[in-house]
Amino acid sequence: MAWVWMCDYNEERSRKSLGNIPPAEYRRKLETSSYVLSR
Repeated sequence: MAWVWMCDYNEERSRKSLGNIPPAEYRRKLETSSYVLSR
């Protein structure tokens, strides 16, 4: 049960710092983005 809560908390709950979207969705957006990070 703790594992389910942890997965939900870390991946599915929205985060204000990510624009109120869940980390999993934010990661998907980054992976499909054509935005290039500068070094």
